Amino acid sequence: QFHLQIGPKDFTKMYNISQLIAAPVLAISANSPILFGKRLWNETRIAVFQQSTDTRIIGNYHPGTLPRVTFGNEWINESIIEIFKEDVIRYKILLNKLTKSKENDKNPKMKALSLHNSTVYRWNRPCYGIYKGKPSLRIESRMFPAGPTIVDQVSNSAFWLGLMTFYKYNLEKDISKIMDFKDARSNFYAAAQQGIDSTFKWKNGKRIAARKLILNELIPKSAIGLARLKIKAEDIDKYLNIIKERTIERQTGSRWIIDSFDKLTKKASIQNSLTTITSEIIELQKSNIPVHKWPISKQTTVINNPSNLLVEECMDRYIYSVYENEPINLAIKINDWKKHNYIVAVNRQGEISGQITEKELENIPKKKNILVKDIMNKNVVFIQPEEKISKALEIMNKKKIQMLPVCENKLFIGMLQKRFLIQYELNKNLQHKKSFKTSRIIGNYHTSNTKKTIVLICGIHGNELSGKKALGNIFKHLEEKSIEINGNIIGLQGNIEAIKQKERFINIDLNRIWKKKYIDTAIKQNNSNISEYNELKKIHSIIETIIQKKKKNNITIIDLHNTSSPDGLFTIVNNEKETKIASYINIPCVTKLFTKVRGSLAQYYNSKGITSLVFEGGLIGDPISVFNHENGIYKMLEKMKFIQTKDIPKKIINEREKIKSIFKKRFIKYEVKYIHKIQPEDNFIMKSNVSNFQDIKKNEVLGIDKNGEVKAPVKGKILMPLYQSQGSEGFYII
Repeated sequence: QFHLQIGPKDFTKMYNISQLIAAPVLAISANSPILFGKRLWNETRIAVFQQSTDTRIIGNYHPGTLPRVTFGNEWINESIIEIFKEDVIRYKILLNKLTKSKENDKNPKMKALSLHNSTVYRWNRPCYGIYKGKPSLRIESRMFPAGPTIVDQVSNSAFWLGLMTFYKYNLEKDISKIMDFKDARSNFYAAAQQGIDSTFKWKNGKRIAARKLILNELIPKSAIGLARLKIKAEDIDKYLNIIKERTIERQTGSRWIIDSFDKLTKKASIQNSLTTITSEIIELQKSNIPVHKWPISKQTTVINNPSNLLVEECMDRYIYSVYENEPINLAIKINDWKKHNYIVAVNRQGEISGQITEKELENIPKKKNILVKDIMNKNVVFIQPEEKISKALEIMNKKKIQMLPVCENKLFIGMLQKRFLIQYELNKNLQHKKSFKTSRIIGNYHTSNTKKTIVLICGIHGNELSGKKALGNIFKHLEEKSIEINGNIIGLQGNIEAIKQKERFINIDLNRIWKKKYIDTAIKQNNSNISEYNELKKIHSIIETIIQKKKKNNITIIDLHNTSSPDGLFTIVNNEKETKIASYINIPCVTKLFTKVRGSLAQYYNSKGITSLVFEGGLIGDPISVFNHENGIYKMLEKMKFIQTKDIPKKIINEREKIKSIFKKRFIKYEVKYIHKIQPEDNFIMKSNVSNFQDIKKNEVLGIDKNGEVKAPVKGKILMPLYQSQGSEGFYII
């Protein structure tokens, strides 16, 4: 709210001005387009507040009474008294018990009038009160939405105050000569409905788009008004420029929410999309960046365990059913169209009376004129909207059903589908989901209330893709089998732009810039010219969200990679806790690499006190690498008690037996002795036929560069010999 004290002589004109400018000010500041998952007005609050405080009796005969929330009915002509009289005439007194007190004639408190005035909610409400011992009048402008940032709110207020001041000195007192009040009121509701895209019937009947009016006429006038109030020039520029840029960019808080909602709901559930939008608003508010600079939200965030959500928060409200007295052929046709093999039957009151499942559909008698009620199963299992999703999952697992109707007092009001509850991120099977190729979050699977979380990241290097395929297989299996797990498993993609092009990186190595200076730079920039800065910013935001929701010591990060040389199956760890986790896979383990190579994702989060290790799954492009990653992940999940042995796919168990030789090395710890650093201008070429873990002697020739032969400075085993053009390390010796 914005309260502006007005002198009695100026009140009539100033109040009318506040009504005149309400529409354009509301249009440029709209910020609440969604309520309960529904896209409504750009400023839905205007309609909701009117409905929620409506005290009128609804009937066939309506005696012309008005809602207590109102824009008003006419310009005022003489004084504030006109409004108070209208309120007494039109609105019944809701509160009338007041303690009697002697009124001071010079400073009357007028408690009864003020109390009644407080129950009539004009969007520009006139107020009387005692301020610093003196009677005062003020306009309480109630139309302003909150946020989305403080700087946006101050800009909205500055815009309004400047216009109020300008028109005080540059508009004739009788506003009715330039605009009919009905047009001012229509403009206000048009602004609430359409926001920045609205069109107004402005002065002298001229129709004009809100953006054009604000840019060409109102911003310059507001600047003059603020200058007259002796506001600092730099402040006028700062706040009105925000209004200007917001108008040019056509991005109010409302438009940002709508555009983000439209993007997100194409690939995620409504609940997850709304959670993402709310989460990003909170993060962006902290930076106090004005809303016109906010990037549209495109990637869904990780939400808390959906089993803690209520049924009414997650259920599908766009439901279908058949009446019990309708012909069964209609139900069959609907089932053909929806392909759910499940239809709810209701009576004429909308109460659930039966269900038609695959079983009933398979046993329809070959008779004519069969009604739904003749074959429906009357023993319907349903759930109440106030129950938790964990309860719904329990029922669905126990009854072995995929769909569960939601009823309130027997009324059928919603539907739950199991596949939307288990794998909450995607609403189609992963292998068929087109957006799977570009969605940052591959999976977010959780079925218990434990705080334990494992984050699996693939594609930090865009040409190393066996981890991505393995995660797709794992989340698909968990979803289809409805596996009960003891924790939260999250799968993320790393360098999406590089993954699209199957390149190690686009501009710079994403796995070498996980340092504070680079992260700070990436966070401050929007749409950086360096692709990896944009990727870093998004990955960092998601992981930080996870860290905020979970305790650090309950999180494990596994970074999935491949090598460019054969036999590259090993882990890289930082400490003993990570070594223990690595031992579960029973393959070689490399230590002390991150003390020599800084800037990797695993090293960065390890420095933050989070268990983080690298899992190299084998040669780039080798099909066995997908199995290596999938098998290794299942081993870790089993040993860390996320899943049980019986939950591992049989094909993985069978494959283990076939290729035991791949894991013949067993768990052995190695330590990095030497790293050969290279630059592009070195023209380094690795000697052919060199494999990971191959024994080498001191002074053995391992490659050539512009200076000649490159020899091993120490004896040991070679690791990650460079066979690709991109990279800053030629080889490691362990």
